[in-house]
Amino acid sequence: MAFSEFELKRIEHIIGGYCINISPKDKVTWNLLHFDYDVDKQSITLVEVRPDWRDKTITRRVPFVKTTYIKSSKVWKVYWLRQSLHWDRYEPCESVKSLEEFVWVVTQDEYGCFFG
Repeated sequence: MAFSEFELKRIEHIIGGYCINISPKDKVTWNLLHFDYDVDKQSITLVEVRPDWRDKTITRRVPFVKTTYIKSSKVWKVYWLRQSLHWDRYEPCESVKSLEEFVWVVTQDEYGCFFG
């Protein structure tokens, strides 16, 4: 089940605002690296956006953290992308109750899984 228009606006405000906040402010650096997000069904994935290192005309969107809304329990589960390219639950905080709390968990990055 997809998010409603209201929920998408809220995601844009909270998650989109967070991506803008952590992305570089100057245009030159922003073209080399910035952050964005993708929405798929009940999941939101934060991605790193950068040009391909071999072909600068190709833009790569590399996911690094994902949250999935579980409607039955009204929680957001938090996942990080392992080197094996499998999503694993983020052990320090496997679920949160709000998008604001999700942003806080990503910002804290207690185990260094999201930003190294």
